Formats: sequence, structure tokens, C-alpha cells
Amino acid sequence: MATLTKQEKAWFNKLQKVLNECPFDVSDFDSLTVGDKYITVYKNKGEVDAHHSKYETDLCVSVQALDAEVFNLKLPFGVASAAG
Repeated sequence: MATLTKQEKAWFNKLQKVLNECPFDVSDFDSLTVGDKYITVYKNKGEVDAHHSKYETDLCVSVQALDAEVFNLKLPFGVASAAG
């Protein structure tokens, strides 16, 4: 694993702490990226999954079709879109 500076490690730990403190149930939320600096957060995961399977669309198309997008998180670095 690559080594982080003290400042980098502190920042990532702070970010993780904020994410861990989520004050609501997120079981109906999910997220996706298309390989840029954004993570698209969407709601109604079950409906989106069903639409995605039924119509064999890209996931982002199903999210848009169901108007399920709720937030775009912009990160200060890129997010690769990878599977597996």
C-alpha cells in the first residue's frame, strides 16, 4: 500500500469520520460514477435496480429515467469507474 503523509492521512480519516456519522438510514440510497470527479448519489435503489435490469440500460440512464438523483459529491480527485 502507498504511504500517506501525516496531513493526507489526517484528511482521509476526517472524511471517513464524517461519512461514518451519517445520521439517517441509507439503505435506500446508492451511488455511481462515470469515471470523473463526481459521485452521483441516488435514492429508490430498488426501483432503479429493477428499471436497470428490465430495460438493460446504463445505471445512470435508469437513475435519470426515475428522477432518483439526489446529490453530486465533487471530490478533489478523480474516481475511476471500474467493476470487479
